[in-house]
Amino acid sequence: MEQLDPSPPVSDEVKCTTCYMCACRCGIRVHLKNGRIRYIEGNRDHPVNRGVLCAKGSAGIMNHYSPARLRKPLKRIGERGSGDFVEIEWDEALAIAEAWLREARATDPRRLAFYTGRDQSQALTGWWAQMYGTPNYAAHGGFCSVNMAAAGLYTLGGSFWEFGEPDFEHTKLFLMFGVAEDHDSNPIKLGLAEIKRRGATFISVNPVRTGYSAIADRWLPIRPGTDGALVLALVHELLKSRRVDLDFLADYTNAGWLVIDDPRAADDGLFARDEAGTPLVLDRGGSLRPWNADAARPALARPATLADGRRAKPVFLLVAERYLDERYSADAAAAVTGVPAEEIRALAAELARAAFDERIEIARAWTDWRGVTHDRFVGRPVSMHAMRGISAHANGFQTCRALHLLQLLLGAIDTPGSWRYKSPYPRPTPPPIRPGGKPGEVAPNTPLPRPPLGFPTGPEDLLVEADGRPVRLDQGYSWEAPLAAHGLMHLVIRNAWAGEPYPIDVLFLYMANMAWNSAMNSAGTVAMLTDKRADGSYRIRRIIYSDAFFSETVPYADLILPDTTYLERYDCISLLDRPIGTAEGPGDAIRHPVVPPDRDVRPFQDVLLDLGARLGLPGMVNADGSPKYPGGYADYIVNHERAPGIGPLAGWRGMGGELSGRGAPNPQQLDRYIANGGFWHYHLPPEASFFKFANKAYLEHAAGFGLIAEPEPVVLQLYLEPLQRFRLAARGHGPVQPPAHLRERVATYCDPLPEWHPPFEGQMVSDAAFPLHAVTQRPAAMYHSWGSQNAWLRQIHGENRLYMHRATADALGIADDDWVHVISHHGRITVQVRLMDGVEPHTVWTWNAIGKRAGAWNLDPAAREATRGFLLNHLISELLPDGRLPNADPVTGQAAWYDLRVRVEKAAVAPAATEPALPPLAKPPGLGHAPALLRYGAQFGRSPERRKMAAA
Repeated sequence: MEQLDPSPPVSDEVKCTTCYMCACRCGIRVHLKNGRIRYIEGNRDHPVNRGVLCAKGSAGIMNHYSPARLRKPLKRIGERGSGDFVEIEWDEALAIAEAWLREARATDPRRLAFYTGRDQSQALTGWWAQMYGTPNYAAHGGFCSVNMAAAGLYTLGGSFWEFGEPDFEHTKLFLMFGVAEDHDSNPIKLGLAEIKRRGATFISVNPVRTGYSAIADRWLPIRPGTDGALVLALVHELLKSRRVDLDFLADYTNAGWLVIDDPRAADDGLFARDEAGTPLVLDRGGSLRPWNADAARPALARPATLADGRRAKPVFLLVAERYLDERYSADAAAAVTGVPAEEIRALAAELARAAFDERIEIARAWTDWRGVTHDRFVGRPVSMHAMRGISAHANGFQTCRALHLLQLLLGAIDTPGSWRYKSPYPRPTPPPIRPGGKPGEVAPNTPLPRPPLGFPTGPEDLLVEADGRPVRLDQGYSWEAPLAAHGLMHLVIRNAWAGEPYPIDVLFLYMANMAWNSAMNSAGTVAMLTDKRADGSYRIRRIIYSDAFFSETVPYADLILPDTTYLERYDCISLLDRPIGTAEGPGDAIRHPVVPPDRDVRPFQDVLLDLGARLGLPGMVNADGSPKYPGGYADYIVNHERAPGIGPLAGWRGMGGELSGRGAPNPQQLDRYIANGGFWHYHLPPEASFFKFANKAYLEHAAGFGLIAEPEPVVLQLYLEPLQRFRLAARGHGPVQPPAHLRERVATYCDPLPEWHPPFEGQMVSDAAFPLHAVTQRPAAMYHSWGSQNAWLRQIHGENRLYMHRATADALGIADDDWVHVISHHGRITVQVRLMDGVEPHTVWTWNAIGKRAGAWNLDPAAREATRGFLLNHLISELLPDGRLPNADPVTGQAAWYDLRVRVEKAAVAPAATEPALPPLAKPPGLGHAPALLRYGAQFGRSPERRKMAAA
């Protein structure tokens, strides 16, 4: 009888690296057998996931061995969209790309539009764009969560998710807004398990009850786009009951800073300052003093008379005067949000009780920035987390600001039990980087003086022409989106097609499926990519695209530069970008080749540095013109310095690897990372753990590491003076003013205090014609479009339905599995429904990026992803219903994906497949046969029959 080993060896080698099946950046252990990937598990030593791994991470094998992987550079020889390519060698591909890029740079660098998706190497790509000289660069954040990032960085010097995390160990009340299961999933799962273990309370605010919301102690089903109204009602209740942390506000925020009250003056609404430019406070003794004067204690609710006789009010008084108004009451919010007024009042009372009646004290001495020593850390154990659900609205920036205002009033920032910064944050509010590319700064064959992305503090920092027109293709940093910290990626193809504000020569995209699920108006976007002028030339002249897979965007490019998978290349998860730091200290990580490529493909980062060297870009060539990084991205990671001693990786710096944070390049640095499991993590000293914005030990550490320039406190901003500067320009003050048609918009929405307004689309369409909100979210087992081509993950989500509340469907005569038409002001789709109770009754929703275009991803054209899957994107326009302004937040330009309004009608006849159904895409050459069944892994079994089957 055969004896079975219950735990047979699964591999003959294990390599540790970083996952890339989502943006969580978990540590993984990749098991190899006979040189092929056998198994992927979590790395128990890794600070992000501590060994936990989700379905996506485990299924990385099937992405790596996907039949959709591109195999060789491709040059288009037929019409765009035809799939008529020819395989070419890399020398030819790079020569073509070099010629196109060189021509654009020598003529006008703005004629290159370089936009990347979820590439996790934006420190490199942004620097490359700066050296090239184009301001037309941005990345994924513009259509993801720039509202959240910008609101947090301007208010707190950090933000939710990538720049901060809840203190799951100590919190007593955890409040989550608009979070699906695809982002940060493993750390959140670990945190929720800890909350459940300790018996803390978890409340989820979300229109849909799936995933995290399904295990919440309470679920508040809110109407999409109304979170800001709810949060400001909580602010109203806290102020009304006088349950706010006045000491925290006085010590660590600008609540006491005096705001000039002179409505006709050019400085109305700005901070009163002394001769040195330092904001003033009214000391409790009655004198005007700089906010940072020794022992200054601001009066928070007393108006002041300035030296010139004018009046000024402290920020906190402005906050109280505004939000105590009954228009912010729970009753007013209930009418908008659908959350009953009594629940809003109860939630406010619960927040106050947790913050003030259940405060936490950790007996640990620390010294603040003034030199005052405290014998303990006092915490407000209310923590919060938010994501795209509140961000992807036209009111998302101010909603995120409102949420931060709520945290500040509770004193629940970086204290025990509250939301905490992840190193390398906090940064100054905002970070001291201004966007490059102003008129006069863009010139042929010349780099930009500053990075193309930054943080404006007033009209003088905008990238606009003298007449107010945008300088950038995507309208970022213009009067239409003044704080566009991540750009407006959703407008790139539309504006390139329209030639607004000018035509471009080269559209260069990386890992951005802009012809499908990453585009509003997907079918219209395809038409723009293929549209021609009267002379037969394409309106978008040249398109270069780099991807690892045959996505829906590949057929519309002129030149394809095939990328590797994440298991075949070096990557850097850098402190210069989006690292893996925790609240306990900074950290970063690498990916490194676990297996060599078995195709003629190259890592995009290597290709980008190669092109930079061919073009002679500064920093990418030596004095003699030779490549500065002949070893590609790995060479760059080790030897590049953004400032003396500051490079992409912070661990094992110095010639012997003895330094952390700042130090000379170490030739063995990558080896040290690999030996340590692919990551580096530094633990802060205990006295630097909390109150980082004002903690002397932390600030000195951060300055020493190069995380901040000087060990100065980060003042938390209830009131955003930069927004008031834009309002003043709209009133006619200053040399840089908005054009006439945008003045009212700027004056209304650039409010220095958080304000809520209804989403624009909802204001412009009839409630009777479009009574329902429509949103998407990603399931836990998917992330962007590359997840739903994965053979294992497809078995979990192979199609998607439109989910409706049962009562809503009953009123429309719709039953489970019925086919329905979903109609917006922009378009119509026909799909099947699935009824449920766990959704806000005025909302319909579906999973995003499940639907595929027939033929793409080397799937069978009849695959269920193409015949039963669909996108809501077909219903969403890049422009608002009036056709004049972007469908975006007026402050940041964040794509307003979740402002969609629709009606649902039962279809008289069930179609054969979901509609619209665009024509199937032809397979590019070299892709190979896609087997009907993937039997990967059978070759590792002991059964001769299974090994024979796998070989076949």
